[in-house]
Amino acid sequence: MKKITFTAVLFIIMLNNCLAQTTEQFSLANGDGWYRIIEQGGQGSGKIKISGISGSNRFTNLTMFVSLMAYNQGGSINIIENAFYNGNHVKEIRGGSINGKYVLDIYLEGIDIPTNISVTRDNNLNLLSSPIYNPSSNLSGKVEVSGKILGISSSSNPIYFSNGSSIGTITPTETLNVNGSILSKSLVLVDPLLGPNSDYTAIYREDIGNDNSIVKLHIGDDARGSFNVGYKLWSTGNFISTLHVNNNGNVGIGTINPDSKLSVNGNIHTKEVKVDLIGWSDFVFDKNYQLPSLIEVENHIKEKGHLKDIPSAEEVAKNGILLGEMDSKLLQKIEELTLYTIAQEKRLNEQETTIEKLKNENQDLKLVLARIIALEKKLDIKSENKID
Repeated sequence: MKKITFTAVLFIIMLNNCLAQTTEQFSLANGDGWYRIIEQGGQGSGKIKISGISGSNRFTNLTMFVSLMAYNQGGSINIIENAFYNGNHVKEIRGGSINGKYVLDIYLEGIDIPTNISVTRDNNLNLLSSPIYNPSSNLSGKVEVSGKILGISSSSNPIYFSNGSSIGTITPTETLNVNGSILSKSLVLVDPLLGPNSDYTAIYREDIGNDNSIVKLHIGDDARGSFNVGYKLWSTGNFISTLHVNNNGNVGIGTINPDSKLSVNGNIHTKEVKVDLIGWSDFVFDKNYQLPSLIEVENHIKEKGHLKDIPSAEEVAKNGILLGEMDSKLLQKIEELTLYTIAQEKRLNEQETTIEKLKNENQDLKLVLARIIALEKKLDIKSENKID
C-alpha cells in the first residue's frame, strides 16, 4: 500500500512539474533584432508567453505553443493568443536545430530601450539565462512565423502552424487555411505526382513598362495544357464548363473541345463583326467573266433546288457556314443580279426607243391616211358633179 501511495505521489509531483509555469524577466539592451531565448538538446514542447512590462512594450502580449526537436527533426509553432496584434513588438518567430540542439528565436522591433520583457514558460522548457542577440540563422528543420505577429485580429485570428497551417483561424481544415487577403508575387501549383519540375502551373504579374503590367497564367510546358472556368453543380457534383482555353490558343465558350481559335456553343450578341478576307467577289465585273444566262440559272434551280455556288440547306445543317466566304458568295450573286438588271435596263431603254419611234411612225401614217381620205372625198365630189 505504501509503495502504491509513493508511486501516486511521485506521479502527481511529476505531472505538476510538467504543468507548472515559471516567469522570468529580461532586460534586452540591444534594442531591435533577433534574440535566442531557448537553446537545449533533445526535444521540448510547451507554452511560452511573451509580455511587455512598461512603456509601449506593454502592448506585447503573445502566447504560443512550441514543439521543437534537435538534429533537423523540425517541429511546430502555434500562436494561441495575440492580444495586441496591432501594437505588439514581436515581428517574427523561428525555431529549428543547430549544433545538435533545438533553439527558439524571437525578433523584436519598435521597442523601448532597455527592452524589458516577461517570458512565462512551461517548466519542461528551459530558457537561456541571458538571451543571445542576433544569433546564427543557419538552422536546420526550420519552422518560421513571419510578419507582424501577425495577425489581422486578436486571439480569434492567429497564425497557426502544425500538420495543417492557417492564417486567421485556429482550426485549419486544409493544409493551409487563410481567413483574409493574400499579398503575393505569384502562385505556383506543382505536379502532384512528379513534384517541382517544368510542368507547373503559375499565375503571376509581369511588369512591362512604367505603370504598365500584365497578369500571366503559365500552364505546363507544352501545348497540351488548358484551363477551365466553370462551376460544380450542387445537385450532381458535375463540373460545368463556361470558358475553356487550350494551350494551343483555342478558346471555347460553352464547349470544352474548341476546334478553332474561338468556338461558341450558343448565341453571340455584338454591335459589329470584322472578318479579314483575301479576295472578294468583284471578279464578277471583269469583262471576261462568263455571266450565266437566266435560262442556265433556272435550270440549275430546277435540278439542284438552290443557286449555283451556294450550299444547300442540308450542307448548312451539317457543316455550318463560313461567314466571310458566305458573304463573298452572296455578294457574287448580288453583283450577278446587278448585271442582269443593267442588261434588262438596256433592253428596256432600247424597247422604249423603238416604241417611241413606232409611235412617231404611226402618227405619220395617221396623217398620211387622213390626207388620203380627204383626197378620196374630193375625188368623189368631182365625179358626182360630172355626172350631173
